[in-house]
Amino acid sequence: MKSVIIIGAGINGLMTAYEFNRAGWHVTVVDQGSIPNPKSASHGLHRLIHPYTPNKPERVNATKKALNMWHNLWGVLGQTHFYKTGVVLLEKQDVPWLTASYKLSFDDACKLMPILSGSTKASAYLFPEYGVLMASQILQDLVTLLAKLGVSIRSNQKVQTINSTTATVATITGEKFSADFVVITAGIGTSALLGQMNHWEGLSQQNFATKRCFVLYAELPTTLIPVRSYMPAWTFPAYNDLWGIPLILDIPLKLGCGSLTHTVDTNDLPINENHLVSQFIMHFKEFFPNCSQIKPKLLAYNHRTQGPTDMAQVFRNDLCYLVSACSGIGFKYAPLTAKTVVDYIDA
Repeated sequence: MKSVIIIGAGINGLMTAYEFNRAGWHVTVVDQGSIPNPKSASHGLHRLIHPYTPNKPERVNATKKALNMWHNLWGVLGQTHFYKTGVVLLEKQDVPWLTASYKLSFDDACKLMPILSGSTKASAYLFPEYGVLMASQILQDLVTLLAKLGVSIRSNQKVQTINSTTATVATITGEKFSADFVVITAGIGTSALLGQMNHWEGLSQQNFATKRCFVLYAELPTTLIPVRSYMPAWTFPAYNDLWGIPLILDIPLKLGCGSLTHTVDTNDLPINENHLVSQFIMHFKEFFPNCSQIKPKLLAYNHRTQGPTDMAQVFRNDLCYLVSACSGIGFKYAPLTAKTVVDYIDA
């Protein structure tokens, strides 16, 4: 039986472990924190999935494949961790490569999202089959499933050294693991691991920047909630990369603003929460004139790694492979990324 060590137990690490297990491999997953690790970028309450990325029509088919793979996983897990809220897109002008079936009048967009009423008109589209992935539940259920399938899961094991010629991994506690191959899906820890390894052709620590991103959880007045009791999720990439997830279960409204994401040299740099909350409100005012009625509850932030590309890539160094799915949108593509990695290595 072939064997593999996976370093990093975020969503891409766990999904890759699942795919290797399905292919009949013996799998060991090692992570420097708890598993799931709440400090990892992939750990969170929920994530948005939709098929639109500006100027990249090929993403439509990729996201369709990923969503279908998520639906297949629900059958294995025994429960669905997906809410089909639909996703509204606003752009400054029509998007030629989006089919007419997605097109939505701005008035209809306002009916779906009353908080848009009175805002700047824009080209609107609706992706009705998409919505929200419940990230925390997915991660926890994957860990439970992998344990049942016989995957060895080793938490709180920070990797100290990797020997790419022998596929051997040693942790700071002195424990050693050996396999046929090592796969790195370490996300925020990728740069540190690269620092101790040579011979990555065309790849270095400088290719992986630490990004700090923010979300604002808030309460929404009932007067701004549509009759059907919930709104679609939304994405406004041309307008400060605004996005949001409506109230789901007991999780408040979630507001995101990509333009507030920035590079940091260290995870410990202080933040000015009041200033950032005011920045959120300022950016959203253009589309949510009534946003003064939105009551901020919690500003949350996390760190992720921005890799050399915004889609998953696999790099090889002898018996070690590095999976770069570091883009800020890696969660939604995780099943597709994992399948690609396993097919590549198991060919």
